[in-house]
Amino acid sequence: MNPLNNIRRGELKRILFYQGASKIKVHNMVEDIMAERVRWTAIALGRRMNLTFALKIKLGIRTIAAIDRTKTMMRLYFREQKRERDRRRMRKMRTQVTNDMSPRAKRLLAVRATRKSHCFIAAFGSAAARLMRAYAT
Repeated sequence: MNPLNNIRRGELKRILFYQGASKIKVHNMVEDIMAERVRWTAIALGRRMNLTFALKIKLGIRTIAAIDRTKTMMRLYFREQKRERDRRRMRKMRTQVTNDMSPRAKRLLAVRATRKSHCFIAAFGSAAARLMRAYAT
């Protein structure tokens, strides 16, 4: 048995529960759908379930393809989501770094920001370089 089948079974259950089916009916429908073919592709299963992009995103489905978007469009959407997530992480990391800094380090960082001097790196080493990269605007 393919481990992807178990993930797809869970995603099929999410779709069917969202459509309002009862628990017993969902279980039977999932098994019937999975038994229709030996191996389902993402696109074929998306067509079988008539899965739209909006529903796919709303339910958090990752292994079944949407019927109203191309693979390229999906790749671009998820790439942008990843970029946004990384931006939020970097913003959070920057605030955490300043919270953990001593008052002297914060003053030195402020001096660096006003002067933008490369002497700062020479004087304080690689730690200063990491801080400068973290706070680059």
